[in-house]
Amino acid sequence: MLGGLPALTILAGDVITAAPGADSGIAITVRNRGMVAAGAFTVTVYSGAMITDTNPILFTTTVASLAVDGQITVNGLITGQPANLCAVVDPERALPELDESNNVALAR
Repeated sequence: MLGGLPALTILAGDVITAAPGADSGIAITVRNRGMVAAGAFTVTVYSGAMITDTNPILFTTTVASLAVDGQITVNGLITGQPANLCAVVDPERALPELDESNNVALAR
């Protein structure tokens, strides 16, 4: 059944940080717009404006589950925050979803 999958979503406005250069907190809001609850997934923040094999991971956390139409905000600390951050939900693509294209958000 096509609709029987979660659909994790993260948008640029869902990633909140302080000014670049300083150690700062980060808050990332993830939503599930799918038809079923999402099982465990990770949220990872990379340095840079795009994901490459060489971008360092600045923060990662695991979310146990997310209900249909639910949202969760995960919080962390970024040390020496760069000018660009790329937040990714389920970067390993371990969780089958309706749409993988809305799992990345850039924060500047």
